Amino acid sequence: MGGFSTVTPPGAINTNVAVIASISSEVENNVANINAVVSTNVNYPLSSMASTLSSINSYSESINSVVSSYVNYPMNQLRWGYPVEPTWTYSPVSTGPLAAGTALLSQPVSPGYNGYIWGYFLSENDPNGNTFLIQWVNGTTVYQQMIVMNGPGTINFISVKAINDGLPASPNTTMVIQILNAASTNTLYMAGILWGQVT
Repeated sequence: MGGFSTVTPPGAINTNVAVIASISSEVENNVANINAVVSTNVNYPLSSMASTLSSINSYSESINSVVSSYVNYPMNQLRWGYPVEPTWTYSPVSTGPLAAGTALLSQPVSPGYNGYIWGYFLSENDPNGNTFLIQWVNGTTVYQQMIVMNGPGTINFISVKAINDGLPASPNTTMVIQILNAASTNTLYMAGILWGQVT
């Protein structure tokens, strides 16, 4: 395995599509209300126009309010699924030999927050390759994702949906990237994690 790749999973979707759909529906409903008021009162005498205009103005204000809520909606929530902007944390370069199970990177989660992972960076020049484990703890359960590299190479993975969505790293725990097998002498290893924490 070699080279450099950036991967976005084909099933990754914006988890806030429902928000946009709801806003669109509210706008459509208020436009329909305006149309109904106009069509009902179009042949009424001028004395009724004040009431008609008042109704139209009320619906217009509703539309403005809905659109404003969309404009001010946090863009990072729309992009990442949570009101947070993920950041990269990288490990220093480690030189083999390294024992099996060596942690290349450890990222603690703050008290009162849950930790989410949106991506990872893995690089090594070991001719034998290695298997990387991304590990975190949810409650009392340890979860892992395994990435197998059959030779020297680099992987840069980014997803708009957190890879541990629904099972975030619990507060006061540590997210870890480690190697499963021992690393050969004079080989180089490096890891990175794209992560964020949410209350």
